[in-house]
This record gives sequence, C-alpha cells and structure tokens, in this order.
Amino acid sequence: MDIKKLNEKLDRKALKAFFVKNAIPTEGNFKDLIDGMLNQKDDGIVKLPDEPLSLQAEGSANSQKKVINFYGNFADLKPAWTLSLNPRVDPKDPASATRPGWSIGDADGNSRLFIDQNTGNVGIGTSDPQATLEVSGLIKASDIRFGTGGRASSNQGGSFELGDSLVPGVTPYIDFHYGTGSQQDHNMRIINDASGRLSINGGNLIVTGGNVGIGTDSPAGQLHIQTGGTGNWDKFVVKTTNLWGDGYNQYVTIGEGGANGIMFHNPHVVWMAPEGRASIRMGRSGGVSTGHWWDVGVRNGNAFSIMNGDTGVTGLFIDSGGKVGIGTSDPKAKLDVDGKIKAGSILSKPELFTFKVEGDVGKFYPIVFRDDGWDDGPMILEITRPNVHTDQNWLGSLNSKFTCHSTAYGHGADFIRAEIYCNVQQGKQFIAGYKNIDRDRKLVVWLRGQTTYQWRANQFVVLEDQAATEKTVAEENLPIKDAVDSYVQCNGIDFDKNLTVTGDLTVGARGSGSRIRVRHIDGKDYRSDNDDALYLNWNTGKTVVIGRPEMPAALSVWGNLKASNLTVMGDVCTLAADRKDAKDIKPLNDSFKKLMSLEGNRFSWTDEAFGTGEKIGVFADEVMRNFPEIVSTFDGKQFVNYQGLIPVLIEAVKAQEAKISSINRKIDDIEKGKFK
Repeated sequence: MDIKKLNEKLDRKALKAFFVKNAIPTEGNFKDLIDGMLNQKDDGIVKLPDEPLSLQAEGSANSQKKVINFYGNFADLKPAWTLSLNPRVDPKDPASATRPGWSIGDADGNSRLFIDQNTGNVGIGTSDPQATLEVSGLIKASDIRFGTGGRASSNQGGSFELGDSLVPGVTPYIDFHYGTGSQQDHNMRIINDASGRLSINGGNLIVTGGNVGIGTDSPAGQLHIQTGGTGNWDKFVVKTTNLWGDGYNQYVTIGEGGANGIMFHNPHVVWMAPEGRASIRMGRSGGVSTGHWWDVGVRNGNAFSIMNGDTGVTGLFIDSGGKVGIGTSDPKAKLDVDGKIKAGSILSKPELFTFKVEGDVGKFYPIVFRDDGWDDGPMILEITRPNVHTDQNWLGSLNSKFTCHSTAYGHGADFIRAEIYCNVQQGKQFIAGYKNIDRDRKLVVWLRGQTTYQWRANQFVVLEDQAATEKTVAEENLPIKDAVDSYVQCNGIDFDKNLTVTGDLTVGARGSGSRIRVRHIDGKDYRSDNDDALYLNWNTGKTVVIGRPEMPAALSVWGNLKASNLTVMGDVCTLAADRKDAKDIKPLNDSFKKLMSLEGNRFSWTDEAFGTGEKIGVFADEVMRNFPEIVSTFDGKQFVNYQGLIPVLIEAVKAQEAKISSINRKIDDIEKGKFK
C-alpha cells in the first residue's frame, strides 16, 4: 500500500455503511473491504496458535531486509525509524556489504542500534561492531564497574574516579602495555600508591603535593626537571617569585640555584583585557628595581609588537593587515619607519593596486582618491591600463599621471597637472575629466565604466570611492559624464596654472614640423599642421612668424588673418600669386556695373568689441551678392576682404577708362565734322 495515498482509502465507519441491513454492496465496496484487511500471504504477517506473531522481511537476500517502518505521522515523507534484518555497512553505497542481524535505524539506512546475528556483538552507531560492544561516538556514563573491584564513576558531575572506596585494599592504577601476548606485563603504570601521590612506574615522573618531578622524587617547584650538569645548573625548575612584575606579587619564573630567571607575567599568554595584550615579558636579573624588560606579544586589533617595558616605546609593530612599523604603532604602509634608515642600498617602489569601475562602458564615473599625505606636499597619482585587451579585446591602454594639491579650506597653493597618454581603440578614451575638491583633500577623476585600471601614488593615498554612481563630496556635486571634457588631452599635458620657460622651448622637434595647439575654453580648436605652425625667433629682430619662417616682416601671416580691429604702423603687404602659380584664370566681367551696386557708408559698430568710433566701409551682405569670393564667414558673422576689392576697382577703372576714351573719340569726330 502506498502510504501517501492512505487518505484515499475508506475507514471502518465508511465501510460499515455499505454493509448495513438491506444494503447491496458493490464490487468496489468489497475491494475496499479486502484492501483494508491484512492478508497473511501478501502482507507477510502470521499468527499461529500457540505461536508468537511472525513477520516476514521484504527484499532479496542482498537487500536490507526491512521488516517494520515506524511513522510519527503517515503524512511524513520518511519513516522515523526502520527495523531491518540485513543492514548495509555503508547505506550510501548500494554495492556495500550487508550484515545479518537486528538493526534499528533511520529512513536512510543508517543503523543506530545493531546486534550481529553471527557474533552477538552490539554496535551503537555502527553496523560492523568488532567487539562485544562498539560505540561510534562519545560515551557518557555516571558509573562503570569492572569485575568485582574495579570501578570508574563520575563524581560531582565533572570528575572521573578509578577504584572503589567500598572495597578495602584496592590500589587504583592504569597500565600501558606495549607488545602482544597474554603474559606480557605492563611497560608503564600510573598508580596512586600513597595518599596525595601519583607515580609512574616504568618511567620517571612524580607528582606530589601539587609539584611535578621528572627525574627526581623531590621536586623543588611546581615543575622540576632534573637534567644533570655542573653545580646548580643540573635542573630546570618552574616556580614563583616576587622579583618580577610589580615587585610585590608572585609571578612565574624559570630558574633555580645559580640560573637566571625568565619571568612570565602571563604564564599561559591569555588575553588581558584591561591592558589589551597577550604577551610575554622578558628581562634580565635584578627584578623591577634594577632590571630591564621587553614586552613581546599580541595587541588590540590582532596586532603584534615588541615594546620597551621601561619607556613604552614601540620597537616593532605588525598590524593585522601585515603592515610593519618600526618606532610607530600606527604603520601607514607595508613598512613605516619613524626615524632615519641607514642601509647600504634601498630598492623600493610604490604599491600597485588594481580596481574596476563598473557601470556602463559608454559613461564616465567620478572616482574619488583621498590624499592622506596632504600635509607632506603634492600628490603624484598614476592611473594606468598596461594591456589593451584587459576586459575586452582591443579596448585600449592608458598611462596617466596627476600631480596635484587641493586647497582644502585655504591652503592657497593648489594646482593640478595632468599628463595623459593613451592608445585609444574603438574611439574610446578612458579619462573624461578631473578636478581637485577645493573643500577637502581629494582628487576626482572621471573614468570610463566597465573598465579595469591600476593605480599607485607617491604618498599615502586611498581609493575612497570607486562606485559607478553620481556623488556629492564636500557639498560638491559630481555627476556622471557622457563625453570627454574639452580640456582633457588624450596624448599630452594639461596645466591649470601658468607655464614659464626660461630656456628654449621646442615643439615637434622629433617630427617633420612643429605644432602648437591653442584650445579655447568653449572647446574650439585653433591649430595648423603645416611645418612650423608657430615659429618664434628672438634672435632676428623679434620676429613672430605664423606659417613660414622665411617671410621677412615683423608679423607675417601665411593664410587668412582676421581681426576685430587691426592697426598697422607701416606697410601692409599681401602675397599675390604669380601667373605661373595660378590656374582656372577668368576675367572680372561687369566689374564696373557690379561695383556700382555697392554703397559706401559711415557707421559705428553695435558691438564695441569690433571697435569704437565712426567707421567707413561697405556691408558684407551687399558685397556677397556680387563678390562672394571676398566674403568669409566666422562665428556666425560675415567679413569683407577689402583687398579683394582692389582687382575689382582696377577692372572698373579700366572699363571706365575705355568708356571715356570712346566718348572722347566721338567728341573729336563731332568737332571735326565727321559725325552727323
């Protein structure tokens, strides 16, 4: 019967209802009745006259031969106990051997009580007892008796007694045997052969009056080891003395006779909460008044130290993180020395740390570094990526160095210098911005998310917050960035202060030409990639040349020159192309007619940035209709190249001269009577 389906069966009350007077039971009713009864053959249970109840176990000869399952409730998934006749030695291994016998175990086949059918041995916690009684686990008993005179009992809940005081003449002892054979006597016997005395026969250990003697039957202290030697140096004795510690209380010492003592203020080196230590104190002869001692042991926070007992000065200190301090109990680095170091040579480098910025690879998160060495001067922080394939293939590499110092409420000499070199792959830079926190001793660097970095510093710096979130530090909001700020150099150096060079400054000496880039605060970029884009020469008349260094003038411009207000004291020269240098040459047709469409005006600028006072000129929008070639647009405004009007004026004058010449010829003809 499936016990889990027991609730589907009918109980006696329900069955009786089908067999009352005048009822006609159905086939199903009889089936339920028969299924609800025990069958001797099917169910393996028999009760013969004058015989006890007989039960037959289930299973083959190699099975556990279970007889009865005991349930606390048939709704339980497993029986609470199982009676079986053939339990397995290892119930977890179906192939393991079985042991014929009586076993009471759990539902998983683990035998709790077993009687071996062949040997009669009893096992508790084991189905393979190798003795008359074998217990797999601890045994707790209040009184065990051996034969007629031996007894082991528990007294007062915690002691263990050998012997029986009710039987006179019994001497309790324990024998230790080595070897085999029924005639082999004991090699060592622990025996209570006198009141208050414990002896070891076969060895040389005596315990008497609370003292332990090894090699002697008259111990001079709590522990006396007689070793043999010259004079009084023939023994090792542990006893108490008041020469150590505070000079009054008794403390343990090791030594006797002519031997100096070793004082243990705390013999077992247990934790002393009032003093926050578990240590050993070692000193020289003479006691507190004339001696000197060192304290060696564990301190609060699982630290270890060697301390001068007279002065309390720390000689050596190791914190729980492995940092070592010499002369200090608060090491800030792997090795922190409070004082000078004398060495033949010292090779060291800052510790390198690895961290990952989580978040989105398309965003930049504010990462906060705290300068704990702020009082020692500027911080030099390096942030690197040594492998382009870290995190993903061809993500890119980075070498950056930030030299900085924040104002931190009034220092005043704050600055930041960023040096960034990167191998940008997939168009992804790693640093989007950086800044000092003015109200704190901190530097913030915006780093790309989902990227692993390394960092190190020249002094005590802490990576305080690497979370990929927006932050507020010292009342300053630090948002998440979506793009790189304009001042960030991908391969270069950025200063937030002035740069003065007293010697030569060469730009681009290793390349084909020099380049200087000037970037406006709004991100606009002014640069030229021609050779010697900006050339300064203070040896040939203070010449500043832009574009071509060979052009001889105080200011030469190779290209366009735009100015809101340009005053020239002297000649203004422009470079005209030779005919051999020009192509697509076209005449300026209708120059006079087009020129006549322009108006010259006096006017003043509405924006005084272009100059003040009355000006004379033409308007670019009018020029644009006929001469678009000499009108340029910059920053949303149109500008006229007045020099471009000169060729137009030349052609207009020529056209005017041709017309005047034609008119003069006609006048001459009229005067001569040739024209009717």
